[in-house]
Amino acid sequence: MKPTQIGMILFIIILIVVAAVGVYLNSEISTLSSSYNSIASKYNSLKSEVSGVVNSYNDIKSNYTTLSSNYAALVSYFSKLESYYEGLNKSFYGNKSLLLSELNMEAGYATAYQTLEYLASSNAKGIASMFCPNINGFISVGKLNGSFTGSTNVGKMFSQIFAYPIVRAFLCCGAVYNMSPNAIMISALVKYCNVNTTGGTTFIYVLYHVTLSDSSMFTWKISNIDVYNYLNSIQYQMALDGITYPHAMCSKDTPVISELGIGEFPSYILVCSKLPIAGNYSVPNFENELKNVTAFNLEVQYYNFTAVGNSLSGIIYAHAEIAIGNNTFCGEVKIMEHAKIQANGLPEIYSICFYTM
Repeated sequence: MKPTQIGMILFIIILIVVAAVGVYLNSEISTLSSSYNSIASKYNSLKSEVSGVVNSYNDIKSNYTTLSSNYAALVSYFSKLESYYEGLNKSFYGNKSLLLSELNMEAGYATAYQTLEYLASSNAKGIASMFCPNINGFISVGKLNGSFTGSTNVGKMFSQIFAYPIVRAFLCCGAVYNMSPNAIMISALVKYCNVNTTGGTTFIYVLYHVTLSDSSMFTWKISNIDVYNYLNSIQYQMALDGITYPHAMCSKDTPVISELGIGEFPSYILVCSKLPIAGNYSVPNFENELKNVTAFNLEVQYYNFTAVGNSLSGIIYAHAEIAIGNNTFCGEVKIMEHAKIQANGLPEIYSICFYTM
């Protein structure tokens, strides 16, 4: 065979081999390209998912930081509340007896004002329901006079005052005073207008002294009741004026002071040396002195009046606050009063004296 033929044959074989290799490589490249594209797509998808996971992680981290801060704040608040609770708990149990005592006294005051309401409205049954079994009573004028013991006897004594079928009207001036942790005193001056059995009206003027005691915690009962129904209309008016007069001084009501304290009898106002307005005054001079008073308050705690004919004597116990500039007094005072009926039929309080207790 000629060399040229051998070269041609080799050239053809080489072309065939190259073509076969090219086809194979092209197939492999196509496969690799497809695989690459698939991997790239998966990579991009995974990259997107990773980005989402990172964002979620960042959100969770941010929420955790916020929750951690809120938790720390709650722990701090809880610690403070726990401290406040412990303080309140110690305060309550440390002052439990005092708090119970104060609550018991408030219950006593409520009962006292209920008693005043019964007295004012002549509710004999209501009053009787508040009697202690061993109650003591006294009445100065009536079908049954003197002292009585036991709820039944005192009930009969007390019911004399309300022997009329209808109480049309009443006027009540009352004072409530805490005598001790276990006793409360009530003073009440009451005017009743009753309708009697014939249809006419009758006026009754009554001065009460009532003592309430706590038979048990939060339960208060009347242990003593004194009834002084000896006042007539003019004596009642003198007693009412006796209550009004000190209050007129507190409010600097000079027209009322003059009306009650100036008349046909020589009158004076005496204030002891321990009080800021100490002195012995005529009524006009005292009214002038009131201009300098910066504070004058009275809380009446107890009063009593004794009437003999056209004369009346009274005693009032009160808590007072009196001040002239920097000279101040705060404490208990006793007020003594004397009154007479003038020729014109009107009462005059010709003497009123203030003493410290």
